Order: sequence, then structure tokens, then C-alpha cells
Amino acid sequence: MSRTTALCYRDFEPWPPAGVPFHSADEIPYEELSREMTLMAITGIGGPLHPGVHGAIAECHKAGVVIKM
Repeated sequence: MSRTTALCYRDFEPWPPAGVPFHSADEIPYEELSREMTLMAITGIGGPLHPGVHGAIAECHKAGVVIKM
């Protein structure tokens, strides 16, 4: 099983960004930082399946649902 992760960035001229409300210079709200970002890549990180996944897939197959990963 893999988890999808997007890698992106945004350049800031001044820090903290102008016009952004903040409590301290190292605590900027995520919503303010995550706008107008440039997507660099989408990648997957592999890991073990969670408990119950095999049973859930078996139930889907019984119902005629095809699983693609």
C-alpha cells in the first residue's frame, strides 16, 4: 500500500509574509502558507496494509467490485 504525497513550494520575499496575521514570526497559519503553491511532484510512500484491508477487499470482490491499486 502506498500513500500519495504532493511536493510543492512557494517563494516568499519578506518573512513573515506581508499582510499575513501571525502571533510570532515562526508561527504562520498553514492556510496562509498553502496558497499559490507550485506543484513539483506527486509521489507514493510504501507501507504495510492496515488491519482489515484484506477482508474489505474480499467483501468488495464478493459484491462484484474490482479494486485497482
